[in-house]
Amino acid sequence: MKAALCFSTYNKDYCLRNVLYSIARQKVDYPLYICIRDDHSDIDPEPVIREYFPNAIYERNEKQEGFDVVFGDSLKLVPEDTDVVILQSADVVHAEEYLINVLID
Repeated sequence: MKAALCFSTYNKDYCLRNVLYSIARQKVDYPLYICIRDDHSDIDPEPVIREYFPNAIYERNEKQEGFDVVFGDSLKLVPEDTDVVILQSADVVHAEEYLINVLID
């Protein structure tokens, strides 16, 4: 099984490191794609994303399109061989290191 965790972001630099750290420390039993779409934040979050997930699937909009559009567009980043998709908010911190396994199970 392969899973993907997707979210969109816009000016979340105040919490992005905590979110990414909480995802990085997850203990998952299968490959996990990280798919992030940025809605043209004032500061490009790609360097922070790459610090935690060098292989993240990341795209940045050339102009701001709004939450409804970008949140849905993050799903377009999911590879075709994915079995399960977790769509989350950009400010969700996974407090326990097993939560992604629980969500998928």
